[in-house]
Amino acid sequence: MALGRKLYREQIAPILKERSEAIGGLVKEGLDPEFVELAMFGIFFAVAMDRTFKGGAKDLSGVAEQLTRLATTGFPKGFEAA
Repeated sequence: MALGRKLYREQIAPILKERSEAIGGLVKEGLDPEFVELAMFGIFFAVAMDRTFKGGAKDLSGVAEQLTRLATTGFPKGFEAA
């Protein structure tokens, strides 16, 4: 557990912090950019685990497109980008 904590604090958390600062101006009012970045990291991690352990397709262009749409327009019907 100590090794995981060290890895997270020294490697992952600083990257997430930098990325949250980069997207800060793009995030809707009322959402914390650090939370948004942490949520996106969690999605990326879950997709990577799913593809690795299920042996999913090697071409991830469709996944990348869906993640981009999810991050930019959300998922509820009626909120599609014009």
